Amino acid sequence: MSDEFEKKSGRKGGIIALVVILIIAAIAGAIYYFVSNKKNPDKLFEKAIEDAFEMTEGENVNSAKVELELSAQVEGKYAEVKMINSILSDIKLKVSTEMDRKQKIANTNLTALYGNDEVINTTAFIQDDSIYLYLKDIFSKFIEIDTEELEDEGIALAQIFGEASDVEAVTKLVKNVKQILLDAVKDKEVTQEKEELNDKSVTKSTIKFSTTEIVDVLEKVLKEVNKISPSEEIEDMLDDIKYEKKYIDDDVVEIEVSIYSKGIKNDIVKTEIIITDNDSEQVMVIEINKDSDNITTINVLFNNYSTKANKAEKIAEITLEKTDKNSGIATLKFEVEGVTLKLNVKYKVDYNVKVEKADVSKSVLIEDITEKDQQEMMQNIEKNEMLKSLIENYNFELPIPEVDYVY
Repeated sequence: MSDEFEKKSGRKGGIIALVVILIIAAIAGAIYYFVSNKKNPDKLFEKAIEDAFEMTEGENVNSAKVELELSAQVEGKYAEVKMINSILSDIKLKVSTEMDRKQKIANTNLTALYGNDEVINTTAFIQDDSIYLYLKDIFSKFIEIDTEELEDEGIALAQIFGEASDVEAVTKLVKNVKQILLDAVKDKEVTQEKEELNDKSVTKSTIKFSTTEIVDVLEKVLKEVNKISPSEEIEDMLDDIKYEKKYIDDDVVEIEVSIYSKGIKNDIVKTEIIITDNDSEQVMVIEINKDSDNITTINVLFNNYSTKANKAEKIAEITLEKTDKNSGIATLKFEVEGVTLKLNVKYKVDYNVKVEKADVSKSVLIEDITEKDQQEMMQNIEKNEMLKSLIENYNFELPIPEVDYVY
């Protein structure tokens, strides 16, 4: 009995010892990780770049649908502003685009609403190497656009969908640009200091870039872009950079990037970018505040009179709120001479959706539109009071060319 107890006790003691060793190893590993991050604060900047590029590194998809809803408001103490806002607040624009690269189908719908009434609802269809326009409740036929004229202007439908190699090239470009930025922050000297942010203690980690370093990054990015889409404009810019690099003054333009982090995990709560133009004595400040897991606020500040960043005044504010992985609301707000303009954009993205061709059997070439067709359009416009008023007040013209009528 005693021997059996000793055996069980020995096994139990061995298990406890093993658990204790594992716990100590885990704690030591965690401490090493966080201390290592403190000793190598440049990892914070690498993490910020990785996070910024995270949304661009998803799997390639063959079809997608994007829905946008735009609305706006203006605020101010003037009576004219309040009158404009009473009208503007009732207006909404809805844009929906769906595309299937394999089938080479793309449909884009634009709907303008005033209150709950549709002012206009039009859809452009690209399929079978042709373009069709449909004006809902205005014209019963699809209007076919002459693609030869577009090609004469250098617009090819094939470019809209791109080839598989084009998608791969863009993916590679994004990857290479990310690496250029990672290389730019790697081994940079980082200064750290404790600060108070929203009544909480944070660590401010800062790196600085000289004019030469900024130009080097720009040159590398342009070279990568030029590899997949060569152009004379980019070649000229690269030639200018190559020439100007010989005479660059390192203090002309400076960029200072600061990351504010908190807690043992170094959670990033704010990123600040200060762009100083010492030549013009101006400074721009971009603040990216992570208010919560789903809300990010971006402030743009500008000082047109000196390089003092703390004297910069806010000229624009962008709020990004994610409602889920593929949808959210973006709000842009900026102020001009006491008047605040606010633009709201609701967005939703769906991947691998089913995109179907439209039945365009009932269509007419734009140059073959008859007087009878135009009469149909005008009669339907007469029924739409809002659209009729817009056409009369702003001399808006429907996209109908002058043609020799066919009877």
